[in-house]
Amino acid sequence: MNRKSRITLAGLGILAVLTVGAAVLSTGATASFPLFIKMNYQKATDAVSVKGTTLPGTVVQARGASTVVKQSGTYALKTSLPLSLVAVKDGKIRRFRFDLPPKAKQHLSDLVVNADLAKMRSSVIGQLTITEHPTAKVIVEHVQKGTKHEGAITKGRFSIAGLPLVKGTNTLRWWLQLGIITSPGPDITFVAE
Repeated sequence: MNRKSRITLAGLGILAVLTVGAAVLSTGATASFPLFIKMNYQKATDAVSVKGTTLPGTVVQARGASTVVKQSGTYALKTSLPLSLVAVKDGKIRRFRFDLPPKAKQHLSDLVVNADLAKMRSSVIGQLTITEHPTAKVIVEHVQKGTKHEGAITKGRFSIAGLPLVKGTNTLRWWLQLGIITSPGPDITFVAE
């Protein structure tokens, strides 16, 4: 075997190792399972409804409620804040924890958080207690990702889409901007695992 053949075989060997390594990484990436969560907080009742989708047979649990996901892949639970949701399937665990600071609760009449733990993306839709206000916007900074997102506020209603999620702690700094006046709100922190 000449030197050129050995180099070509060595190159193929490295390519094979890289391919196998990529397959192992890819398998490791799918070790966690998909979990979509739609959390809806209602100030009037101080209740939280949680709906979502995941793999059939998954056990989904939140304080005071649990269910085994049926063949449709959907689940629904009623609970309260702070939300601590755990989903378990075949020894794999997904967690989502969310709470609102007391100062934020007084300004929100309802809040919907959509979190996709497979794509690690989320959106937040809410209704403020104040509905009469000048042109305003809400600005949200995701501290861990270093991104800023904004949305208009119309009659107290706002929506922020495309918020990234990171594994572990996610801190959202937010503030309202009414014309030239900026008013910061308390940080909102949640955990996605």
